[in-house]
This record gives sequence, structure tokens and C-alpha cells, in this order.
Amino acid sequence: MQIIEVDKLSAANEYMTREQATNYLQYTQSTINAYIRSGRLKAYRIIGKRKLYVHYADLHKLFGA
Repeated sequence: MQIIEVDKLSAANEYMTREQATNYLQYTQSTINAYIRSGRLKAYRIIGKRKLYVHYADLHKLFGA
């Protein structure tokens, strides 16, 4: 998992939280977590925050969504 700084995530419309990704794809959170753990889906964390974020483009590449 990559850790990026807050200012690099400023284009918030390009990212969604892990929870938003599960709703968007209609997958379970454990499925999304498995893709993140395996390295097939990149996840980003804002320094000092607990939420994980994924990039829309990464979702489209992996799931064709």
C-alpha cells in the first residue's frame, strides 16, 4: 500500500474511499480488501488518516467498471 501526502490527493473527484468502491462495484468489502492485499488494486492512505482510497482509473483497469 502506498502512503501519499494530503496535497497529492487534492483531486478528490479522481479517488473514492474503499467503502465507496464496494458500493460502486457492488462487491463486498472483503473482496476489495483481497484485491488490495494481493497488490492487484492500489490503495492510498492520507497521512494521519485511517481511510483507504482507490483511484477510479485503477478500478476501471481491473474491473472494467
